[in-house]
Amino acid sequence: MEENNAGNLNADHDTHTVEYWKQRALHMEKLLEASLQREQTDLEVFKGGGVKECQEFKQEVLERGLPAKREITYETELFGTKTFLMYVEPVFSDAGEKTGINYVGMEITDQVKK
Repeated sequence: MEENNAGNLNADHDTHTVEYWKQRALHMEKLLEASLQREQTDLEVFKGGGVKECQEFKQEVLERGLPAKREITYETELFGTKTFLMYVEPVFSDAGEKTGINYVGMEITDQVKK
């Protein structure tokens, strides 16, 4: 039983080494880069109005750490003007750190027109 406890102490100690934190920082840097790449793809695909507003809204929620909803109107070449109700919420790790966001949009163009 004492051997198990000693093993657990060593395992806990390993998570606090400089090498562990260097690896963790590298991993987080890669996740950030992937996120920025996905955002750039959004800009390439959706070039009309509303895209920048949506991205700024998502960033605002991430920075504040509080969920929010907002109407955003997009200008599209194919479908014209479309309004969406966007709901964005921050995502937290088990340790309570902000790690990203979840978001969903529902098209409400007809309701807005009425």
